[in-house]
Amino acid sequence: MIFRSVAVALFAVLIDARRGIEDEERQLYEWLGHYGKPTVVVATKSDKLSQNELRRNLARTRQSLVGANVVVNSSVTGLGRTEIWKAIGEAVSFS
Repeated sequence: MIFRSVAVALFAVLIDARRGIEDEERQLYEWLGHYGKPTVVVATKSDKLSQNELRRNLARTRQSLVGANVVVNSSVTGLGRTEIWKAIGEAVSFS
């Protein structure tokens, strides 16, 4: 079996928008940042929250992860799909 080195252009840290960032997710984000890995934080299940709850949870997440690229996502409504593909495209074009 032959193994080849693969360059990863972008890491996505998925968080549940209802809970916000949890310790394990924060640790992963910080670890990736320590090693200079490009990262996007994707807040999933955004359709499960009211706009006020979503705004409040996202503000807490962004406050906790200063400078993070946080994208809201819903697989039900398609919200955030364009932003995620844009982040991937930008990461790939710089690789």
